[in-house]
Amino acid sequence: MKSVKVLFMGLLLLCSVLLLASCASKTTGSSGDQQDSQKYTKSVIQTSKEFDSNLLKKQDVKGKLGKSLFKKIKMQYNEPLIKNTSWKVSPTFNLHDKNGFPTLHVQGIKNRIAFTKNFTIHARNKRDVSKIRWLVLTKSEGLPEKEFTAFAIHKNTGKTFLLTDTQFSTPNPKYTEKGVYGSALTKWEPFPSEGFWRIDVFIKGKYFDSLVIKVHPK
Repeated sequence: MKSVKVLFMGLLLLCSVLLLASCASKTTGSSGDQQDSQKYTKSVIQTSKEFDSNLLKKQDVKGKLGKSLFKKIKMQYNEPLIKNTSWKVSPTFNLHDKNGFPTLHVQGIKNRIAFTKNFTIHARNKRDVSKIRWLVLTKSEGLPEKEFTAFAIHKNTGKTFLLTDTQFSTPNPKYTEKGVYGSALTKWEPFPSEGFWRIDVFIKGKYFDSLVIKVHPK
C-alpha cells in the first residue's frame, strides 16, 4: 500500500513538472511572438518623424522636390493608408494587346500600377534600374504631366530613399491598347542593400499605392 502511495505521489509530481514546463514554453513563445511583432512594427515607417529620420540624402531630396511637396508627402506617413500597407511581394503578370496576346511583362498591382519587369534587380547595381517604365493601369483624369514620385523603404532597417521623381506622359497607342492610361520612362536610384523594399507611389504629391519587390545580393 505504501509503495502504491509513493508511486501516486511520484506521478503527481511528474505531472506538476510537465504542467509548469508547458506554461513556461507558452510564455516564452508568446514573448517571442511579441518581439517579432515589435521588430516588424519598427521596420515599417509609421510616422512622418520616422520617415524624416530614416531618409537618406534628405537635403538633396528636399532640394529636388521642393519644401512644399516634400512636406506634403512626409505628412502622409502619419495616415493609416500607408501605415497598414502589406509587405507581401507584388506579383508579376503580363499585359495583353488588343488581340489578347501577352506582350509586356510587368510587376505591380493589376488594374492599378506596375513597372516593366525584364530582369532581376540587384543591390548597388545602376544598370538594373537604369531604364524602367512605370505604367498606370487605371483611368485618372488629367494624369499626363502630373508629377510622379516614388520612395523606397527597406523592410528590416526602415532606411528610405527617393527612388524616382518625374512626370507622367500620354502613352502611345501600343500601350493604351494594353489598358495603360499613363506612363513614365524612369531611371531609378540603385538600391543600397538587398532584401525586401516597399515602393510608395505618389501622384502630384498624393499617396497612390505601394508595391513590394525583392532586391537580390549584388
